[in-house]
Amino acid sequence: MQWYARAESQREAAARLGLDESRIAKLNSNENLFVPRELAARVARKAAEEVDHRLYPDLEGELVEKLSSYLGVGEECIAIGCGADQLIDLLIAAFGRGGVATVHPTYTYYMDRCMAYKISYRYTELTRSLELDLEELVELAESSSLVILNTPNNPTGTAMPEEAVKAAAEACRGLVVVDETYAEFADRQLHTLPLELENTLVIRSFSKAFAAAGARVGYLVAHPAAAKEVRRAQQPYPASGFSLRYASALLDMLSYFKQVWSEVKRVRSWFYRKLRGQGLRAIPSQANFVSIRADIDPQAAYEGLLRRGYLVRVFPGLLGSRSLVRVTLAPVETLEGAAKALGEVVK
Repeated sequence: MQWYARAESQREAAARLGLDESRIAKLNSNENLFVPRELAARVARKAAEEVDHRLYPDLEGELVEKLSSYLGVGEECIAIGCGADQLIDLLIAAFGRGGVATVHPTYTYYMDRCMAYKISYRYTELTRSLELDLEELVELAESSSLVILNTPNNPTGTAMPEEAVKAAAEACRGLVVVDETYAEFADRQLHTLPLELENTLVIRSFSKAFAAAGARVGYLVAHPAAAKEVRRAQQPYPASGFSLRYASALLDMLSYFKQVWSEVKRVRSWFYRKLRGQGLRAIPSQANFVSIRADIDPQAAYEGLLRRGYLVRVFPGLLGSRSLVRVTLAPVETLEGAAKALGEVVK
């Protein structure tokens, strides 16, 4: 096992290879690049001015009320965190002592946290054709205190069948966590599942859908009793006053963001078809990125694209390929160049 490593920054990559940072498109962290930086800055400035930074945050209730309206669930079903990662960390530490199970490939932060807490970590592998061994997942769930299912999945972009989530929840003696960080880009969402299955929790984030990765705001939807347990285990002030007000302001712009999500889906469909038209093995995605299977050395793929001005994420040895190249979606003018570079580098 290896520790989770965050994506290399533009500055780090440029310095390492002697490149011009300003000529590198950052497509490696699945941030929402469809929202203008100026718009985000304007909303952030207003939020910062409205908060008394001398005081401890007291805006959690305001955000929970707006999330309740957005999601169509009761306020008692929601808990706030400092990004989805902090909630994942909390759940593993508090409820994962009897072992954590998941499906690979997936977000490696789960494994990282289990290593940090010396918790047993087991998984079933997707097949090369991206099929799930449901029987094996159920067997793992039966002997685990925590099951984490990422849908849409990072790094494949594929969605987990709802029947699989329900089967895991029925088999698990503890909790099933559905990581829906990319939910708003998907055709189907599962955030109301905890109202039906009491041992199921859904985690979401403002980082991707609402273009607020820098604010570090995540939230959890659960049965009221489970949400209460999470809040009890949570730190007293799980997010800053600024972050809470900023996230609240973003929810006031919901009609705008729905247009953004529609545009992401449109560009995703176009980019996927373009890559397939170039003979590349792109995987159909339900997230704000597209991954490509490639029979090329991972470092060669990474640096080849970087030298052409595109910073992406490359995962070695996944799904029977030497490399899985993950590209964050961006406006078409950026992806036109990225597609050309991929055609030159990835085989």
